[in-house]
Amino acid sequence: MIHSVIEPSCFLRFGYVSAYDAKRHMARVIFPAMNNVVSAWLPVCVSSSAGNTFEHHLTVGTHVSCIMAGEGTESGIITGCIYDDSNKPHTGNENVECIEFSDGTRVSYDRENHSAEINSQGEITISAQNAVTVNAQSATVNASGDVTINCAGFTVNAGDMSMSFSPSKNFLSLESPGTTDIFSQDRFRLESPSKLSFMSADEINIDAVHAINIRAKSVNIEEG
Repeated sequence: MIHSVIEPSCFLRFGYVSAYDAKRHMARVIFPAMNNVVSAWLPVCVSSSAGNTFEHHLTVGTHVSCIMAGEGTESGIITGCIYDDSNKPHTGNENVECIEFSDGTRVSYDRENHSAEINSQGEITISAQNAVTVNAQSATVNASGDVTINCAGFTVNAGDMSMSFSPSKNFLSLESPGTTDIFSQDRFRLESPSKLSFMSADEINIDAVHAINIRAKSVNIEEG
């Protein structure tokens, strides 16, 4: 599509996506008000396409608005998607910003309740070139399967921290090929319904400001 320096008169039209090209981010639109005429391939307007980019793909059948150059359907741009009576907003709540995918995965934020939610139908992977920091008043991990931590060094600093896991194997394990440090200013508790294991290729350091209590039917300490 070639854009001229001086565009002819523009017309606002509404239609439905009849075909979509994800690689070019272009679509063809059928216009019911024009006897179901189908447009040429039209670019889809996005918030940013260079530097910081934004990629959002259309679905065939989506109701869209278009600005067409002239009275024809050969030149124009898809300005955005719109809701209608057959496809209404999922939340209808002015306080909720939400992205919901066709498979049911949902990312939302409720500014009235100050709550964010990520509900994924599949796996969630977070990758960072540097550190990942989570700051929270409290944190809870509920897992129906195993919980695994693989790291070069594992450090826990907590005022009052309790970790209790009941994975399928009834096993809680912390493993590290380097030094493992566990430090708490107040109370630190690890609970496992069966086996609890600390493994380190180097050192395991347990420091307490006050007492260290170990309760077991038997205690085995082996020197390597």
